[in-house]
Amino acid sequence: MSNTKVIINRLEEILEKIDEAVFTEADYPARGKYISPYASLSKKLLEDLRENVDELKEDEEVDDETLNKISDLIEEGGSIDQFASFDESREAGSILQDLPYDENVDAGEVAGQRAAEKRSELIDHAAPDLRELVEDLLPGLLNK
Repeated sequence: MSNTKVIINRLEEILEKIDEAVFTEADYPARGKYISPYASLSKKLLEDLRENVDELKEDEEVDDETLNKISDLIEEGGSIDQFASFDESREAGSILQDLPYDENVDAGEVAGQRAAEKRSELIDHAAPDLRELVEDLLPGLLNK
């Protein structure tokens, strides 16, 4: 089996894992695939994707334009990377440390809620890029 075929097989596995971690099927309000409110994407999985895309770039038979678009979407500091790098527990701990003491307020609850809001914002920001990556670019690359 050629090296390109091995990389393509690994990319298919990565695509499946990302799809399972990020999307959910629903019948309401409309039938289709949605970003799950419980979406998660490990930094390791994103790094695996980057490594395989970089390896595939060395193959002259593969579409450079698609690979470049994928690389742009998964670059460090981009919306997908920010989402994958976010640690909600660490963020809540950081917020908790910065909250002033107030005996009438459950600081843990406030910190948890703010961290969850930040996570939700990151998901919303990354959603278009995740959708393009999982529904268009990776499948298009794998089916060529």
